[in-house]
Amino acid sequence: MFEPPRRVLIAAVSTLFVVSSTGWALSPILFVHAPLLLVALSPLPRHVMMVAPLVDFRTLVVVVVLRRQLSCFVAYFLGQAYGQQALGFAEVRRPRMGRVLRAVVKIFDRAGPLSLFLAPNLVAVLAGSARTRWAVFVPMTLLGQVWLATVTYRVGDALKEYILPLMDFVGVHMVPLTLLMIALVVWRQIRQRRRQAARASRDSRATIESLPPPDSM
Repeated sequence: MFEPPRRVLIAAVSTLFVVSSTGWALSPILFVHAPLLLVALSPLPRHVMMVAPLVDFRTLVVVVVLRRQLSCFVAYFLGQAYGQQALGFAEVRRPRMGRVLRAVVKIFDRAGPLSLFLAPNLVAVLAGSARTRWAVFVPMTLLGQVWLATVTYRVGDALKEYILPLMDFVGVHMVPLTLLMIALVVWRQIRQRRRQAARASRDSRATIESLPPPDSM
């Protein structure tokens, strides 16, 4: 089975993290002027719902699926490279996420491919750790991405009467809102770095704990 060099994997995780953080920080501007770029950079469910009334359904689903699937592949390789250590890393960087992953492990052990469909990005690390076959992993996660993107789009479209006035509000207050989002992103990173420094150790976990969390990609 193909295994990318760890240096390449670390670079990929870090790059996706920077891309996602950029989308989050600039979300007010992108929401108004480039909604498709917003979900291409940061395909969070809330962003997909926000831009749903503004973008064509098929185009949005294609962009979101491709972007999320890219993160899914990277998460798979992360689990493949670090195994159970990747779960420990997630628990250190995101205590709540780590607890969720521990619960998901049990579901993954029982549900297998179905869990890849229901929560592809969350389960991808586990699939990599378990070295799930690509013939199973790729189609199930792709189908799951399409399903999740479609559901998220439909929810956002149903909330159109609330989202359009929100866009007008963001357009009027774009500069202060963007500055606020940038400040939040910076504060979030400073807090994470402080937690990381407090928990840092000199063992082999140091490399993986320096990576951004899987859910931030």
